[in-house]
Formats: sequence, structure tokens, C-alpha cells
Amino acid sequence: MRHRYAWAGAALLALAGVLAAGAQDAAAPAVFGPWLCLPAQFWNTPGWQPREGDYGYVRVAPHSRTPEIKRALGVVPANSRMIRCSGLEGIEQLLHQLIQIEGFQLAAIGYDSAGKPVEACERGQALAHRYGLKFSVSVPQENAEQAGEKIARWADLLSIDFRGTQPDAAAIARQRQLYQRIQSANPGVALFHDVAAGAKTPGERPGRILRDYRGNADLLQGILVGERVGAAEAGRLLRAIRPQLGLARAVAPGEGPAMYFWNFLWNTPGWQPRAGDYAYVKIRPALKTLEQRVTFVMAELKDVPPERRKIMVNGLEGASDLLHELIDVRHFSIAGLDYDLEQWELTPQEEKADPIAASKRGQALADQYHMAYVVVPDMPMSSEWGPKIAPFVAGIAPQCKGLQAKNIDEAIVRQRKLYCEIRRANPDILLYHDLGASPKGALQTVPGLLHYFSGVADLVDGIEIWSQDAPGQNAVIAKYIIAVRPPWQGAAQDGPRN
Repeated sequence: MRHRYAWAGAALLALAGVLAAGAQDAAAPAVFGPWLCLPAQFWNTPGWQPREGDYGYVRVAPHSRTPEIKRALGVVPANSRMIRCSGLEGIEQLLHQLIQIEGFQLAAIGYDSAGKPVEACERGQALAHRYGLKFSVSVPQENAEQAGEKIARWADLLSIDFRGTQPDAAAIARQRQLYQRIQSANPGVALFHDVAAGAKTPGERPGRILRDYRGNADLLQGILVGERVGAAEAGRLLRAIRPQLGLARAVAPGEGPAMYFWNFLWNTPGWQPRAGDYAYVKIRPALKTLEQRVTFVMAELKDVPPERRKIMVNGLEGASDLLHELIDVRHFSIAGLDYDLEQWELTPQEEKADPIAASKRGQALADQYHMAYVVVPDMPMSSEWGPKIAPFVAGIAPQCKGLQAKNIDEAIVRQRKLYCEIRRANPDILLYHDLGASPKGALQTVPGLLHYFSGVADLVDGIEIWSQDAPGQNAVIAKYIIAVRPPWQGAAQDGPRN
């Protein structure tokens, strides 16, 4: 299905202005997610939002020319500038020239260690603090395992290069043990996860590069983007970790979180569907017979592309018959299945009694028809069963709508903790940020919903939206999905790329 949207850039910029005005009227929201340390040449990458605590760095040697250093770091704010070196010899003279003679401001020294350089780190931190700078140490995994606790005592920031580690749940468990040992040795050290090892090939998805970070995020303060990450991958990473929401060029074609929501929102003007997006309908108790359910699904999803159609069920009883009738008999394709696993009367008692078996049964049914599959547990279910279900399913969207209505910041804290637990159980799971347009009857604001997503953006792959087909809710969600995934330049001429 192809639509042509007449979209004016001015309209999106106007939306950004509305969002900014709304944000200014409210108290400054809390900031969640990691600090970023990245090569200075990536600092002006479009679509990401720097903040205090980030660093842009250049590599230097004692013979490095100060005009070249100043030119490379000139794009970075003074309180975020870092120089990185592989040896400390001659660095004091370089600092003296840059800071005291030429008046160039820096924020940190980065030291890439080799061997077991505990004494070098002690000297390096003393040098950095003499100039009022932070001291950052990067160390290979094998050296961190041997001397990480000692090195940490002489570091303000510490990153570990896990290059060569097999990316699985066991590897994440070993990384966590090392991080915890280091934190015990120096609770004040800020731990950064080096994600360069995740960038195996050009075009690698942000989720793949962030895989190990996400399993350790609750122990980490930051992410180090190494030089082995190319410019294209760096752009996608930065926009995924710290998205600049509500701006026309906040994402590039094919970027941003996947989205799925009710079918009545599918043709929102200006929104550009792409791979990984779905429109869904829910099989409600009022649909008593198989024929009623089949007729309902076909009528509601007929205008949605076959590869984007999704159904949601409260219980798995009858789901197999429904899919068989739709797909095998009526040849009406369905691409995704959502299982709304909740502690309520609409979920069968036997499924509530054994959520793991029920979730596995749903996954087997989805696999039978080569469909995407997402379990959507409510708060009680996700709190107790989310990490236990995770190893057996392809996707999960833990609900948090009640807490969202009460306090979005509390919801972010709760979800971040749960997401990390789920990631440790299944590093490859597709994790969706679940939000409500009007949870507990409290209609949300667009700035509030954007703040909610920005608080978990580094941990999730997509967004699942729950709303009613009501004018107020539709208006909020229409602005929200365009602010998160704005049309790319030329969309009005080219049309969407499904």
C-alpha cells in the first residue's frame, strides 16, 4: 500500500515549537539513560541530543600539534572536551601548552592502558586533577579482570573493551561480575561500556551493537563509542540512544523505533510506515463465534498491507482456529500475534497459572505461521514473570500504564530496571516500550509521552501504543508518532517506503 502525503516541513517545525514551549512551561524533567563518550567528529551528527556528562574526544600524542587538536575539538563544548592518549609521557607538556599558554579549555584526559598500568593510572589521575580535569581509563577485558579493582581506584571514568567476547547471556553475566567487582573497589567510578566490539559489519543495527550494554545498563553510567564504529553506524547509534525528538531530521530513512498501534491510526497524515511496523486489532469477548472474529479482522485490517497486519488476543484459546481460518482458508495474511497476558478474567485461569507454558504455546503458534510474536504482560505479570518468560519468546512489551498515569519518571525507573532483567534473560529479545494515550483516564501530553520514551530509548527496539478511537487521544498519538518518527526529507515526493 502506497500513500502520498503532502507534508510541509514548516508544520513539523511548528510541532517542535509547541513541544518545546510545553517543556519550558513545566519543570525540567529528570534525565535518564547513559552519558556518551564519542569521537569528536561525530559530535555534530544530526538527530541526537548532547547533554552534560557527554564527552567528545580526539587522540593525541606528545608531538600532536595544538592547532589541530583545537580544530578537532572546537565543535565540542568546553565542558565535554577530552583528549585520549596511549601513553602519558609528554602529555603534561601538551596540557601546559593547550591550557596555560593557549587558554584552550578541556574537561578530561583519556588514557588507553596496556598491561597492568596501576602506577601509570595513579600518575595520570594526579596529572588530570592538577588541571581540574577528569581522568578516564580504557582497558582491555583481560587486563581489567586481572587488575580492574586496582586501576579503578585511580580513575574517574573507566571503560572496558570486551572485544572478542561471545555475545550471549553467559558473557553478559561475566561482564556484570567484573563491573560489580570494580564498583566495589571504587563506588565513585563512572563505568562506560565500549560498544565498538558490537559493530561487526557496516550497517549493523543499533540493537545489535548495544546488545551487551543493554544487559549491563543498570550498572553503567555511560557508553563509549570507539573509532571502530563507522560514521553511519555512529549516527544510528546516537539517534537511538539519545533521540532528538520532534525535529524534522531527528531520524533518517529506516531509522527510529519500530511502532505498532491500532489500525485506525495507520493512515495518520505525515507518518511513514516501514519494515517492523504493524497495525493491530484486538479479539474482544463480544466476538462470540469464529465467523464473527474472522469477519471483524478482515474488515478492520483490509486496508493495511498484509505484512503489517497484527491481531491481539486476551487468551490463546481459539487463536489457532482463528489463524487457520484467516490464513489457510480465507488466504488473508496476518503478520503478527500479540498475547495480552494479564491477571484479569479475560485471560484463562490455566494460562495465568503457568505463564511460561502459555507464552511458549503462543510462540509455537506464531512460528507455525512465520509470524512476529509479542507477549504483553500487565504490571503484576511482567514484574513476576517477565524475565522468566523472556528466554522463550521473540518479543515482549511489559505494561506500565498505571504507573505512567501517576508519575512518568517513576514509570521510567521501574521499566529500566525490568528491561535490564529481561535483556539478561534473553539478549536478543525484541523489547517494546508500552504506553497508553490515556492510562487510568488521564489523557497524556505529547511532551510527557516523548519524555517517557526518551527515558528508555537506549534499551528498547520499538513502541507499542494503547489508545481508544477518541478525538482527544487520536490527536495526541498522531502528534506523538510523527514527533518520534518524522517524515524524512523528500517524503512528500517519494511517498512511504514500505
